[in-house]
Amino acid sequence: MVNADSIITLPNQGTLVSDYSFGGWNTEADGTGTLYIVGAEYTVNKSTTLYAQWILKIDIRGRSSTSLIEETIPNNVNMAIITGDLNTYDLEVIVAQRGSPLTIELNNVRANGRNGTNGAQGYVGGGGRPVISMGSNNNGVPLTIISKGSLNSLTGGIGGKGGKTNTNTGGNGWRGGTGGAAIMADRITIKGSAGISLTGGRGGEGGEGNPSPLFGGRHGHGGHGGTALDANDITIDMDSSSIKVRLIAGEGGLGRGNSDNNNKSDSGNKGLPYPASSSRQDLSGSMIIN
Repeated sequence: MVNADSIITLPNQGTLVSDYSFGGWNTEADGTGTLYIVGAEYTVNKSTTLYAQWILKIDIRGRSSTSLIEETIPNNVNMAIITGDLNTYDLEVIVAQRGSPLTIELNNVRANGRNGTNGAQGYVGGGGRPVISMGSNNNGVPLTIISKGSLNSLTGGIGGKGGKTNTNTGGNGWRGGTGGAAIMADRITIKGSAGISLTGGRGGEGGEGNPSPLFGGRHGHGGHGGTALDANDITIDMDSSSIKVRLIAGEGGLGRGNSDNNNKSDSGNKGLPYPASSSRQDLSGSMIIN
């Protein structure tokens, strides 16, 4: 707390917390107020409380490329920096429920989301997961992605394989899971000085049926491909039009079977680059759709 009519020079942050760096002082605890950097002079016109702002550092460089990296961004952090090394990792970043905007900076990050689980007998395959997910609890909360470094590339998880038929007398297999989005958020702005590629995950393979000539069972259909950028409000504002944001719809999963004996199932539909109902602004002319 600072008394009114004082002129202060803002101090440093004191002891750092592991995996965090200090981001300055803010007049609001959630980071939505005025930000002041260390060493700046601040004229206080009324009694004021300044809140320390922390930046979460997520470094995936050199971590296991064969196991999933799971990270959660807590609601008291207003910025996270994810640093990669242009190797591809399996990564799932979940944003805790929050009321304030969030900024995530990507530096040379290449990552795939969590794959869906294979369906048990009589069940569809599980859906693939996004690399970055704001979740439905954060509807209305803005997310800003800043792309830096060389190139950032995120691909949603692959849908799980559909389950086998649950009958031994000739039944249909179950559909594969839907591929995950690269990023899922309600409101998103993508900015930065490096290109970024967002790809929907591939749909899961259809499950095994029992194509009995008597009962006519078929194999399961492939799962649908994932949406590249699953958001209702999208703004693209890169540093220049030559820096591209590429949105690639996920491929549908393969159906199973052989058309020669009429048990072949259909492949899943290709996904979308973004929801058809979404609001979109490409301020920098950078968006490419595949």
